[in-house]
Amino acid sequence: MFLNIHKKFMTKVVRRANRSGDLTETPNQNEQSSQQHQQNEDDEPREANQQQTNQSNEEAQADESNEETQADESNDGNLLNEEVEADRLNDEAQGNQLDEEALGNQSKEEVPEMLQENMPEGLPAELKSTTKITDVNNDCLGFIFAHLELADLLSISDANKDLKPAAFLVYAEKYGKMVIHIQAHAANRRSPEVSKDCVWATNRTDSLKIMRHFGDAISKLKISYKGSNDGYFAEMERYINEYCSKTVIEIQFTLSMFSAIPNLVVPVHSVSFYSCELAKEQCQIDEWFPNVRHLMFGSMVEMDDVKRVVVHYPHLDSLTIEKADPIIQNGFNEANVMEILRLNPNLKSLHLHNFNTTFLQMVGEYLYQVKNLELSFKNDDSINHSEPSIRLWNVKSFVLRVKENESRNFPNLPFNFGNIEEFKYTSHPYCLEFFRENPLKIVHLKFGPLTFQGDSIIDFARALPSVTELVLDNCRLEVDEMIWFLDECPMLTKFHFVKTWRFEEHVVRYDLGPEWRIEFDGNIVKMER
Repeated sequence: MFLNIHKKFMTKVVRRANRSGDLTETPNQNEQSSQQHQQNEDDEPREANQQQTNQSNEEAQADESNEETQADESNDGNLLNEEVEADRLNDEAQGNQLDEEALGNQSKEEVPEMLQENMPEGLPAELKSTTKITDVNNDCLGFIFAHLELADLLSISDANKDLKPAAFLVYAEKYGKMVIHIQAHAANRRSPEVSKDCVWATNRTDSLKIMRHFGDAISKLKISYKGSNDGYFAEMERYINEYCSKTVIEIQFTLSMFSAIPNLVVPVHSVSFYSCELAKEQCQIDEWFPNVRHLMFGSMVEMDDVKRVVVHYPHLDSLTIEKADPIIQNGFNEANVMEILRLNPNLKSLHLHNFNTTFLQMVGEYLYQVKNLELSFKNDDSINHSEPSIRLWNVKSFVLRVKENESRNFPNLPFNFGNIEEFKYTSHPYCLEFFRENPLKIVHLKFGPLTFQGDSIIDFARALPSVTELVLDNCRLEVDEMIWFLDECPMLTKFHFVKTWRFEEHVVRYDLGPEWRIEFDGNIVKMER
């Protein structure tokens, strides 16, 4: 290609040189004709005039020839560039034609006949890609599948085993930390529904599909099932053991009447029962879940053999029991709760609901290892103020709930804490004696709307000299009252309360400066040092 361009360029140079030579001969010919004319004319003046005329003509012709030469040179240069560009395009076209032929031969060899038949006619060879969606790596597929709903992920996993790994990764990221609520009823055909922290598998088919395709990403199961003789529970048990045996650590049973013993072998650590009916054979919880660490029994759990439940659990460190509802004949009462506490003295966390302080006084000797204690009373009558204090030296976190506090006075609790750090109370804040006797670091108080009056706010603040985190729900404070808390509680780093309508935000920001970060969430003021 370069030799052709060089040859054409030299041809143009020679042509241009010849053309310039022709132009230089024109003045000589005019000069000879003028000499002959001078010989024939004798009139000297006329001869002089003729010479002047010829000289003018010669100059005009010379100018015209120069202009033509410049135009020819310009045209020759443009023509040369056009020819060079045409040669280049021609060579590229020939190369592309060879590439297309090679690509066409390759595509015909690799593309299946059925795929070639479905290709539109006239499609360029470079667009006839042989890449399939199953050839795309899982990372790219994950970006695509992330926009799909749970039902679509199940369909993809059903349709193609090569796409299942990418669907699994998306499921694990979007739903892996949620509770999978298997609410399986044969008549329900709705697709799975997703709430904030729960996936509702509302029909049997989807329940089994989720466990089969995504079992290794499931850590929390909630089973709502009314057993019958259709064998579905046995099938569900098999799916849990086969597909979820390595990952499930938490199971909740609710609204369940089992027709078969759920002989699960999964390494469950947390088991909860709500509104369940357990037959005698099904009360062997220690055999079902030998690694259980947390047990929870609601008030509507009825057991045919309570004594079989009240046993020693070697790994148990957290227990939650609600006193059985009066309509439940065989549930938890004071006697069997006291027995289960006696058999499991290494509990670290204990939640007791609807038991009175008299019962707590009786079981106090079994609570010496408890560090997190939560008590819930229906009303003030559950608290006996005349009893001696219960010593709970190892408790660090204490939560107290009084659902119906008619007197709105803080109860004189029969507890004596030695190392308490956190206290949460959901009734009335006037508990100064309790605060003075127990230096607290974290205090959460939740009660009805309250505005401090007189010096009560100062007394309340002075009772908390060691507090670092103070949350006052529904407690309205003025700017001056907020300042009193900050002055009396020098170790405070987190402070939440409700502002009054006279609370001036700009004044607070100006007075406190950059030391405190202040956020206003409606009427709630959130301050952090």
